[in-house]
Amino acid sequence: MPPRPSHAPHSGLDRQTARKLDKGHLAVEARLDLHGMRQRDAHVALRKFLKWAQGKDYRHVLVITGKGSPRATPATFYEDETRGVLRQAVPHWLSHGDLAPLIVSFSEAPRRLGGGGALYVRLRKSPRA
Repeated sequence: MPPRPSHAPHSGLDRQTARKLDKGHLAVEARLDLHGMRQRDAHVALRKFLKWAQGKDYRHVLVITGKGSPRATPATFYEDETRGVLRQAVPHWLSHGDLAPLIVSFSEAPRRLGGGGALYVRLRKSPRA
């Protein structure tokens, strides 16, 4: 297996950070709510938000994707329930492309911050010129 690039974010939080977040000892410095946005608009908003937050030297932000709406037509037994286009797309965006170098790690937010409908994101320090 080839080594992972050093700028690729890790999915998941270290245990100490997760514990501080769960107990409320680690503050979320900014939030972005993507509810109701189309993919293209959400991607643009996410990019702007993360660059802005990094520019403010924020390290811990919350991205709310929502859990997705249930399907209008029931899925068959063999189909997976696909809910939440943004819920599935945002982790991919954070892991790949131009957003990956901004991110240290990300994971599903604790229940009190939105659980499966939100992602807790740790940002890298802003590179100083």
